[in-house]
This record gives sequence, structure tokens and C-alpha cells, in this order.
Amino acid sequence: MKKVAPRVLLALGLVAALGLALPVAASAGSGPTPAQQHTYYQELRQYQKSRNAIDATFQAAVQLAREAYFQATGSATTFAERSVARQVMEAAIIQAAALRSQALISLGNPPAWP
Repeated sequence: MKKVAPRVLLALGLVAALGLALPVAASAGSGPTPAQQHTYYQELRQYQKSRNAIDATFQAAVQLAREAYFQATGSATTFAERSVARQVMEAAIIQAAALRSQALISLGNPPAWP
């Protein structure tokens, strides 16, 4: 019984110390100020707008290539004509993807949280 009491007191002391220390440690980092948050969200919105514009340009180029392909295959009478139309469409899509990739690389990473 004499050995149990010191263990109980030790355990209660540890729990009390952790209970007081954890909230202090958790509040040590105050986080970003409202002005920093506002700036971050503005930068993030601008980044998303730029990214959406790049994606919209890419989608428009792909759609244009597909429309040209369907128009060309509508009047094509031979396999060779259809094959050429398909190759032209694929080349246009590859070019659009390369431009999109280049634009995304130049855009860079999204803004970092302050």
C-alpha cells in the first residue's frame, strides 16, 4: 500500500504538468495576421484565375482541333484523307498541350500559406 500512494501521486503530478504545459505549447505559434491571410487569399484567387484561363485556352484549342477534324472527315472520301485529318488533329492537340504545359510552368506554384 505504501508503494501505491507514491505512484498515484506521481501519476497525478504528470497529468497535472501535461495539462498545464500542453495548452501553453499549443498557443505558442500565433499564426498569420488577418492582413497576411487577406494577401494570401488575393494571391490564391489570382493564381486560380490564371490557371483557369490556361485550362480554358487549352480546352478551346482541343475543341477547335476536333471540330476541324470532324469537318475534314465529313468531306473525306478515302482512308488516306481521314488519316491525314486525324494526324492534323493529333498534332494540334499535342501543340496545345505543349503550350499549356509551358504556361503552367511559367505560372509556377500556388502561393504558400503565410
